[in-house]
Amino acid sequence: MSYKSRSTLYRLKRDGWLDDYLINVNGKDMLKFHPRGKQKLSDHIMGIIQWRPSNPIREQNLEIF
Repeated sequence: MSYKSRSTLYRLKRDGWLDDYLINVNGKDMLKFHPRGKQKLSDHIMGIIQWRPSNPIREQNLEIF
């Protein structure tokens, strides 16, 4: 995933938009890309972020984080 800064992801996490995708592993929050019964993380994020031509996430598939 590509962002100019991580602040967008932290803001999505803080506001609860990523709750269904978060798991805790050894005290660290990790994101699950394909949780059972939910849409892919990349599709979820594209549905909630503001569209801008410069958003690199719009141009690529999320595979690793």
